[in-house]
Amino acid sequence: MGQFKIEKENFKSMLDASNHGDAGDLTPDELIELDSPAPWLARKDWASGDLSYKKGFLPGVAVFFFGVVMLVAAYGFAGGLPRSIRESGYTALIPLLITGPVGLALTLKGIGLIVGGLKTGSVRFHLDTVPIPLGGLLRGELRMARPIPAGQSLRLKLQCVSKSVMRGGPDSDTSVRSTVVWEAGDTVVSDGSGIIAVSFVTSADAPPTKAQAKNWPSQRATATINWVQWELSVDDPSGKSAGRHALFGLPVFKVTETANQRE
Repeated sequence: MGQFKIEKENFKSMLDASNHGDAGDLTPDELIELDSPAPWLARKDWASGDLSYKKGFLPGVAVFFFGVVMLVAAYGFAGGLPRSIRESGYTALIPLLITGPVGLALTLKGIGLIVGGLKTGSVRFHLDTVPIPLGGLLRGELRMARPIPAGQSLRLKLQCVSKSVMRGGPDSDTSVRSTVVWEAGDTVVSDGSGIIAVSFVTSADAPPTKAQAKNWPSQRATATINWVQWELSVDDPSGKSAGRHALFGLPVFKVTETANQRE
């Protein structure tokens, strides 16, 4: 822990780089408890408090592509179906019954995601203060490149998600687990300005943000990597794939809440 020890005089200069928060509200013990003195400064978007979602329709293109591949495979199975049935019986229908419906479902899902991505455009989320205190107030503004018409609703969901990936498990070479530790939701109505106010109180009982390690912790046959993500999702209340969607990873850490955050 000694390598992370920083003199009090250095706290203010470190946090001034993010232009958010009051360094005087952080104590040495609170920062030393983290994996690094100020992990939120490791990412430029977290340090600045300006997060962006620009994936747009790209996820939909990927899903659409896999759907088309499955449909092409189904077409191939259908072409040779009479001969396959003669040789193998009706079990030859199984590949067609899998690739056909799955391919169609993925294709339609991809089209919906493309429409939703085009409708959403780029979305920015500006945090009032960085980092977000565990057990304190998260406050910021969503700024939509394509404003939502006045009167339409958006569903906001804040989640703390614990994730792990295990190498060498009993059922597979690599298995991934994801568990929602805590969540809160809200529905807001647009005023047509393109700016949506966001306000949540995070849970003091949930774990803080923890980055995923880039390397396995050991060379053993079995190993596990654990990490924690705080996420803000923005969706159409209908839940349809063609609706608006954006997702932001958030810097939520165990620090003292500032006076501005308490207001």
